[in-house]
Amino acid sequence: MLTDDIDRGYTKFLDGEFTPVQVSWDEPFSDLVDLKARPRLDLHNRVREAGVERAAELGWKPRPSHVAISYLLDLYGITIGSK
Repeated sequence: MLTDDIDRGYTKFLDGEFTPVQVSWDEPFSDLVDLKARPRLDLHNRVREAGVERAAELGWKPRPSHVAISYLLDLYGITIGSK
């Protein structure tokens, strides 16, 4: 299930086993679709805090959605633009 994949990505980020990349979208945005998922709230909150704590190390401040998207793209082998 997609939510399980996101939870796994969150856990790997928290354990230092996954480093998210800063994803950028090229226009047109017509190819984008909404994705709704409900990862575990405790993991979501911990990832939000860890993103702030690791901002200097990463050179940017990833939010939980950034970690989730980056992990899913990596997991499913999807390549798009990155900064």
